[in-house]
Order: sequence, then structure tokens, then C-alpha cells
Amino acid sequence: MKRWAIITVTLYALLLLLLTLPVGMLCWSRWGAIPEGGNGWVFDLSPQKGWELLQHWSYWLWLAVFVTAQALLLVVPVKMAVRRHVSHRHLLVPIVTGAFLLGNMFLGGVLAVIAAFQGDHIGKLFEAPVKVTGQMIQLIPGLAPALAKWGLMPDNTQLFALHLLGLMSLSWLVWGLIFHHFAKSDEAETLVQRTTRWLIRGSILELLVAVPSHIVTRQREDCCAPMLSFWGIVTGISVMLMSFGPGVLFLFARKMRQKKPKPPVLVP
Repeated sequence: MKRWAIITVTLYALLLLLLTLPVGMLCWSRWGAIPEGGNGWVFDLSPQKGWELLQHWSYWLWLAVFVTAQALLLVVPVKMAVRRHVSHRHLLVPIVTGAFLLGNMFLGGVLAVIAAFQGDHIGKLFEAPVKVTGQMIQLIPGLAPALAKWGLMPDNTQLFALHLLGLMSLSWLVWGLIFHHFAKSDEAETLVQRTTRWLIRGSILELLVAVPSHIVTRQREDCCAPMLSFWGIVTGISVMLMSFGPGVLFLFARKMRQKKPKPPVLVP
């Protein structure tokens, strides 16, 4: 079964690679004036820019995170397929992974809705927290000089990213507690099925929210707001495709068990 798990993860990675450019070009298109005159579809992401995107480290970090999450969701199905005992430690893997993915989708959906209403003014929501954090860094004795000495003194953009990371961590923690509550009485297979079921439903809801929000922000020709709705679309598609991995592996496991010869029945 490990071989089938490796094949599943590899196919998932290849599928994300193949969908990157088409989804990117579709998401970064809009109806507007074209150079030839009149109105038509304008593609702001050309194949050349898409190739440049593939060479950026952030793209490969995103791909590595989601491929790793797919592999972690297959840990319990692989162990069950070979009829090994699944310990509580291994059950924490789908709980933590599922909570991370649901937390990202929840935060992405919320920010997409806010971006649709606030547009590029969404950054004002973080102005007060960023200002307070900057003041706290200055008030803590020795912290600001130490950060400046090592070249780590954050500016407003870095503080914004830090707060966004904090919101992601908080959402991850909340969903982790919810998962752990429901998983107390679940068997291993039930837990994985519950996780994939929540991920599929969450990804569909994410797309239903993020796609209209992205259309609104793109037609307004906002600068930064479409990045948040685009994040929601990418997360929704990636998680939806990922959710089929455990189900496919369970299907392979059932087929393999059915093909195994049954032990002979001894008749006295």
C-alpha cells in the first residue's frame, strides 16, 4: 500500500502543477478594454509571467505544503490497509492536518468576503494591530536594538504578514480543538472519513465564497484585494483535490483485501 500512497501523492503534485497556469490565467483575467479596441477578455497573467511564477520560491513552498498535507492524510489509511494497529499518536496526524487545512480555508473565505466589500481598504483593518505591535517592540527593553542588530527590525509590511500568520495559527488551533472533540470516540477509519468529508464540504463552500469575491475585486480593478480572494480559490481547489486521496486509497485497500485468498475452512 505504500506504493499506492506514493503514486497518489505524486499524481496530486502533478495535477497541481498542470493546473497552475490555466487556473492562474483564468483567475487573473477580466472583461475590459483590449489593445485592439473595444472590449474583451484581458489576461493579466501571460504564459511568460506564469513561467516566472513557477521559478519563485513561494510557489514551491505552497506546493510542498499541500503535497506534504496530502501525504499526512494518507498515513492512517496506509496503516489500516496493512492491518496494523493505529495508535493515538498516529490519529493526531489527520487531526492536525485537517485542522490546518480547514483553518486556512476558513480564514481565506473570511478575508475574501471582506476584500469584496472593502477592496484595497482591507489593509486598514490591520493598521491598529500593526501600530500596537510596533509600539510594543519599542517599549520592550533591548528588543528593538537586538532586532536591528540582526537585521530583523520589521516594517509595516512584515508586521502585517506577522499578524496574518497569527490569525492562521489561531484558526488552526480552533479547528484543531473542534476536531479533537469529535475524534475522541471515532475509530481510525471513521476519523479519516470525517476529515475528508469536512474538507470536501469546506472546499466547496470556500469556492462558493471566494469565486464571486474575486470577480468583484477584479472588475473593480483593485490592486491588493484580488490576492486574498485568489488565495481562497487556490486553497479551495487544492483541498478539494486532496480530499479524494484517502478515499482512493481506501478503495485500493478494499480491492486488495477482496483479492486475497480466504483461509480454508477446516471441516471436522
